[in-house]
Amino acid sequence: MCTASWSAGHGRLSLCFNRDERKDRAAASPPDCRKIDGVRYLSPLDPVGGGTWLSVNEYGLCVFLLNNYEAQAQRTRGAIKARSRGAIPKRLAACPDRSSAVSALRDIGLEEFNPFHVGLADCDGVTVFSWNGVALAESKLERGFLTTSSCRTKEVEAYRAIRYAELNAKGRGLSSETRRLFHLETKNADPAFNPMMLRDESRTHSVAFIEVDGDKATLRYAATIDDTRTLAPASEKVLPVLK
Repeated sequence: MCTASWSAGHGRLSLCFNRDERKDRAAASPPDCRKIDGVRYLSPLDPVGGGTWLSVNEYGLCVFLLNNYEAQAQRTRGAIKARSRGAIPKRLAACPDRSSAVSALRDIGLEEFNPFHVGLADCDGVTVFSWNGVALAESKLERGFLTTSSCRTKEVEAYRAIRYAELNAKGRGLSSETRRLFHLETKNADPAFNPMMLRDESRTHSVAFIEVDGDKATLRYAATIDDTRTLAPASEKVLPVLK
């Protein structure tokens, strides 16, 4: 139940991410500078699993994760006691580039995790992989956009994709500000369909914006205020990027 959109190239990465979760999920800790295997990175922290869904490190590598609900629905319930998927972006935060992150991803032991999509992003591009519980495969996406929903999966995902395509109709790519506004949209009369999502049991918990440009990575993060679909004041963390 998340939405990610991005642009990368010409020495710059821009990524927006909405994290959707159940309303009874504990509030995440806001982004802070953390360290794994001697590598510094910025990320929020999920107190439930101890992991994260989003990270950007001192090499300018960003990792983001969404649940793969379509594959999850086909997986045998109770087949394994799955590990928290939040361990994946946290582990890959130690990688210096996308190539090493792909190798590390394949070495994690994915059979222990429920299905997911994971994006590996830097200023040169974005690679997305999908794990369906059996195999890991690279996803070929037409544009820099990915969304998931546990409710009316195909309908909700199709609506958001169409809406994003409408904004991108001229084919020149969206500005960071246009994408930011898309992630805050509440246009649909059924709030379950919007990027800023609201359902009886779930809602968008936070919206994050990452920029890697030149010698720094910036993570701006704002939690939503209960069911209002409005954001609390944002926090900002900056991390120097190694040359």
